[in-house]
This record gives sequence, structure tokens and C-alpha cells, in this order.
Amino acid sequence: MRNRRGAGAGNGLVALMLSVLFAIAAVGSAQGAPTRAAAGPMTYDVRIRRDRFGVPHILGRTDADAAFGLGFAQSEDDFATIQDSVFTSRGKLASLKGAEAIPSDTLVQLMDVPGVLARGYERDLSPALRKILDAYAAGVNRFAALHPEKVAAGLGSVTGRDLAAFTLFRGPTFYGLDGAFAQVATGRLPEPPALKETGSNALAVGPARAADG
Repeated sequence: MRNRRGAGAGNGLVALMLSVLFAIAAVGSAQGAPTRAAAGPMTYDVRIRRDRFGVPHILGRTDADAAFGLGFAQSEDDFATIQDSVFTSRGKLASLKGAEAIPSDTLVQLMDVPGVLARGYERDLSPALRKILDAYAAGVNRFAALHPEKVAAGLGSVTGRDLAAFTLFRGPTFYGLDGAFAQVATGRLPEPPALKETGSNALAVGPARAADG
């Protein structure tokens, strides 16, 4: 096992919350020597240790430290999905994916995600929660700064507002609003959604990565 110290960290509660936000199971193999990293004016105190299966164990002094580490570790494992989510939350996915993403961008505007965010981000979210969201974003930005070749044009700096915006959008679409919208957009009456048991944080572990096979 090798340790990575960096600007960020994550405890179990924060890791679970932010994993739900992006619906990502962080499983990867990135390893490295201990380092310390600054994110803007703040430095986060975090240790990211990957076990022999590549799963990151993130330890931080505060929830914000934990969130930074989670953002960095998940970026190591699947930066492309995080990046797609940010473009989605901004209603600009078509600039990355082309015409196929126009319905998604249109739905972001119809749901008034930017307006809801502008009116409620500081009013409805506590300073403590906004600090956690900003820290996660800082972890993503730190990874992006270290790996500019992975960053799509137009991404810019990821912010806590991007995470909140994606949650606003993804909640309803997780349960089929985007499908109903697509039906209406093509001139059909939306069909009642089929009842489905859906949840986040599903994991699949292959025999070679399980201690007992």
C-alpha cells in the first residue's frame, strides 16, 4: 500500500453524499508518492490510501478535507464522467457531445436550474455544506490542473454551484423525467413511467478482485 497526502480528504458520510451526487463508484488503480497540494488560497489536509484492489480510503481532519480528497480520488478514477456531469449541470453538454445532448441542455433550461440555483444556493444551503461542495470541486480542479490533457475545452473551474446544479437536474431525471420530455418533444403523449427499483452506489466486484474469489 502506498499513501498520497494532498489538498483534500473524505470521511464516510461526505463520501457517500458526494458519490450519490455523481452516481460514481470510485474504483481505480492510481498510486503515487506522498504529496501536499494547495487548492487556491486553501490547503486541505488529507491522506488518500489505495488498498491492493485500488479502492481509495480517504482520511481528512474535516468534512471539507474529506470532500477534497474524494473529488481528487474520483477524478483519478473517472474524470470523464465528472466532466460530463459538469457540462450537463451547466446546460452545455451539447458543446461536448454534439446534437444528441440538445434535449438534455433544453431540459436544464425548462427546469430553470440556473434560476433555482441563483435564488437558493446561498439561501437554502448552509455555509458548512457549501464549504464541502466547494472543497470537492477544488479536488476536481486540482486533478485537472495536474492533467490538462484530460480537460475538455470550455470546462474552466468547477465550483460547488456546479455540484448543486447537477443534483437539481439529476434528481428528477434519475426517475425518468428526461424520457417523458423526449416523448413530448417528438409529439407523443408521455407514457406513465414503469415502476422500477432504482438506487445509487451499486458495485460490481470481479472474482479476481475479491479475497475469496
